[in-house]
Parts: sequence; C-alpha cells; structure tokens
Amino acid sequence: MRFGRRTGLIVEAAEALVTPLADARASGTVTGAAPVASGDTLLLCSDGLHGVLSDAAIAELLQRSNVEEIASELVERALNSGSTDNVTAVVVRKL
Repeated sequence: MRFGRRTGLIVEAAEALVTPLADARASGTVTGAAPVASGDTLLLCSDGLHGVLSDAAIAELLQRSNVEEIASELVERALNSGSTDNVTAVVVRKL
C-alpha cells in the first residue's frame, strides 16, 4: 500500500484480492460474473466518486491508457467537485 500525491491511498493489485467479497455478496452488491476480454477496463469505486461525477465524465477518463493516472484523476476530480464522502477508485485493464 502507498499514498499518491493528493489522491490518498493507492491499493496494490495483491491487496485488492483480499477485499471482503463475502460482505458484498451478503448485501446483494455482487450479482454475477461476466467475461472480461483483453483490453477491457474495469472500475471499482465508492459512492463518493460515482455519486459526484457523471457517467460521461467517468467514461471519458477510462479511455486513457495509464490506469494509475485514471484512478488518480477520478479521485482528484471527485474531491474537487465537492464530494463529502470517502472517494475510492480502483482501475484495472486486462492485457
């Protein structure tokens, strides 16, 4: 785990694997599985991000090539837009 400039905590890939998935399943958050193809980009974020930024703004940023920069920019934009909740973004792209 490390801290990025002005963006807070950045979780390394190995740490993302230990997320309490059982709790998410119990709450009904996880609804199923879908195939992920090469080049697909996935975003896991808190409501402090998706509740503040529009889908169009998020989609635009997800087109960039560097996933670490995407995550940092998403968090920074949400904070600058006045998010009053915690802001978390994990961006993964399948190679």
